[in-house]
Amino acid sequence: MAAPDPAGTHLHGRLILPALAFAAGIAAAHRLGLPPAAVALPSLAGLLLLLGGLLLRKGMLAWKPALPRPLPLFSGLLLLIFFTAGHQLAQPQLTLPTDPDHLYNLLPAQEQRDPAHLTADLSHDVVLVGVLQELPRQSGPRTRLVVAAEELHRPEATLPARGLVQLTLNGHPEQEIRPGERLLVRTRLGPVRAFTVPGAFDYRQFLAHRGIHLSGWVADPLQLAPVKEIAPEKLGHRLAYLPERLRTGAGQRLEHYLAGEDNLPVLRALLIGDRSGIAADTLEAFKAGGAMHLLAISGMHLGLIALLSMAALEWLLKRSPYLLQALHVRKAALLLALLPIVGYALITGLQPPAQRALIMTLVFIGAVLCNRQWCSLNNLALAGLIILALDPPALFGASFQLSFAATAGIIMLVPSLQDRYREATTPGRRLLFWVITSLLVSAVATLVTAPLAMHHFHRVSLLSPLTTLLATPLIFFWTLPLALIGLALSTFGQAGVLGWLAGILLTAASRGLDLTVTMTVWLAELPGSFFYFAPPSVAEFAAWGILLTTLALLRRHLLFPVTAATMVLLLLLLPVYHQWQRQQDTGSRVSFIEVGHGNATVVEMPGNRIILVDGGGPATLTTNVGEQLIAPFLRRQRIRRLESVVISHPHADHYNGIPFLLRHFRPQTLWVNGHTEGRRDYDALLKLAGELGVEIRVPEAGEILAAGENFSLINLSDFHRRPAATFEPPLEDRVNDQSLIISYRHQKFSLLLPGDISKGQERRLLAEMAAENPKTGHLLLAASHHGRATSMAPEFIAAVNPAFIAVSDDQRRTDYQRVAKWQQTGTTVLTTGRHGTITCDNRQEPVCAPALKR
Repeated sequence: MAAPDPAGTHLHGRLILPALAFAAGIAAAHRLGLPPAAVALPSLAGLLLLLGGLLLRKGMLAWKPALPRPLPLFSGLLLLIFFTAGHQLAQPQLTLPTDPDHLYNLLPAQEQRDPAHLTADLSHDVVLVGVLQELPRQSGPRTRLVVAAEELHRPEATLPARGLVQLTLNGHPEQEIRPGERLLVRTRLGPVRAFTVPGAFDYRQFLAHRGIHLSGWVADPLQLAPVKEIAPEKLGHRLAYLPERLRTGAGQRLEHYLAGEDNLPVLRALLIGDRSGIAADTLEAFKAGGAMHLLAISGMHLGLIALLSMAALEWLLKRSPYLLQALHVRKAALLLALLPIVGYALITGLQPPAQRALIMTLVFIGAVLCNRQWCSLNNLALAGLIILALDPPALFGASFQLSFAATAGIIMLVPSLQDRYREATTPGRRLLFWVITSLLVSAVATLVTAPLAMHHFHRVSLLSPLTTLLATPLIFFWTLPLALIGLALSTFGQAGVLGWLAGILLTAASRGLDLTVTMTVWLAELPGSFFYFAPPSVAEFAAWGILLTTLALLRRHLLFPVTAATMVLLLLLLPVYHQWQRQQDTGSRVSFIEVGHGNATVVEMPGNRIILVDGGGPATLTTNVGEQLIAPFLRRQRIRRLESVVISHPHADHYNGIPFLLRHFRPQTLWVNGHTEGRRDYDALLKLAGELGVEIRVPEAGEILAAGENFSLINLSDFHRRPAATFEPPLEDRVNDQSLIISYRHQKFSLLLPGDISKGQERRLLAEMAAENPKTGHLLLAASHHGRATSMAPEFIAAVNPAFIAVSDDQRRTDYQRVAKWQQTGTTVLTTGRHGTITCDNRQEPVCAPALKR
């Protein structure tokens, strides 16, 4: 076994700064978009200087000028070279494909310059031939496949193609398909569709980092079939797809033995890294309990497998006196332990998280086998360099950031645990110390990764140390060993004694997992198990980093108390300062959040007064619009409370995300139109509001919903209070035509939100407004009923005379011919389907623009 380093040498890794420089180069390629030459030329000059300096120092050049101290200069040039290497390696993988044979460039033009020619759907019906890349993932009634394209079939020609595509199959494949098999599939293919919302998970970017820029819909399983190959598979092809095939086979054997088990999807996540089938409630319990890291294939999994394997193998080898004399038993055991470690990594399919964990584990084992002085941060930096060299976009993934930050934090902040453990001699003290150490290590990991958890997930679980302490023995000393042995035995056949024993072991493993899930759910339901936070600002990240660095490096320095206290004070005061800034803001901002076919409009008024008008998306959407889109946007804006919520009318695409917001942003008032239409989920929403103490009100015509100095939010009409039978001519759609109609005015800025009213109701509104209040013009108009042909009458638009029109709808359903007509009048038209979330404000000149660049 490698000797532990002297005190403190675990912090003096020579590869730390090069690894950070390499990562900085990747980040610069992503954020700055510098041309490769702009970075390569300075680095080339630096490399020449470095080589020249080395030659001068070795006396290989006749010219011998007086040189400055070489170490700082050479170190700086070396870091520049690593920075450049990271930038150059990442640049091609962070941009759209340029290869003319790439499928992305073979499809018809994604978008025409002339808005009149924009289509509502940028997808195309095509026939593809491609190779299945990984295990099919089943989620409910649908299956997701990742395919590497080989051919694109068109009526006029068959073209060679390349590039990855993610396909969603409406159902499950009719025939068994394996990774590495060629598939013939008819699909509707187009750009990846995802929500562009500040603060929300960027699914489009997540897939782009995996090299996937296109997604397709396969309407029927009959439109997908494997291609029968005449020639046998080549050895190289088999080896390339061996990990995914092992993974698929393991999944099939688990299904055979444990069909019907409630927690089978959780066991699949632990063993083969497939979380697609885990129920939403179970997944939420692991998130709330701070146990999600237990479901991700990580260094902890492989490390514990290595520990158990090595202990068992060392015990076996020590039974032989001959081997004790002939071998270094501990090293031999560690070398043999590579078999179960690599085997476990293979059945996970060597997906990115498993790759990172395997590389980190192999680096640490290599250090031991080569008798290298133990330098934990050096080994961690080496693992990071290898991973980023193989997959530069991994830097931006939450799992990479969290795993490396947690490991680095544990190495720096818990350096003497191993020595203290050796001092504990009695079994009782060892057990107590193990419990304390486990809690401390988990607490350190939680502390170090807290800013990253806030950034990616907007919440931190305070119970993570306790959940990890209780769940780790159950998973790693019960469920995982039994399941892995059971899977290994099942490879010899599902019949006979070995098959029977495999079933016994897998069932026993499942019982242990049942206990783990039950305990995690119970802990997650405890009050205060987790808290939501706004994502940290750059200043808060910096203060947190300085604090942790101080704790690691300056604990015995005179500056430690002052520096640590200053950073803690900053971390406490910065959120207060951000809220003070919002309170002092005298401008207005209106944001139309992209929710697909639905509406969610955030009105930010002076003095940090916030009102949400509608909050729903498509009823068919599996995403909880409130939790995964609207709430992340509010937290990104550092909005803690909503003053009021307005539901214009009881259609699901206007309210199905609001229950989550009522629980977590606690508005004082819920304004509704007074109709329920017998919808159970809407009745449940109103009941929840009552239980939370939210006042439910139905506004009168002209009633002020919110007001202050120079601004007011008003309900314009009482259409919702009139009996439907009294309207003449009759209402076209009773529910839509009795929407609340909201007007907001603040100095020169004005907004009209007409809900889903039709053309007839728009004309009636104009007539009544002209009689009571001739001031009908608004700077910004939210398109009635998502801009449908039944709404947005020409005379209504002319009377409102908006400078901006915002259309909240799905890209495929937006009527771009109508959009073009509105633009011809000089009006700026923005659509959430095309531009993502739209933000309008009056802090300088009133302007509307996409909140994020797509």
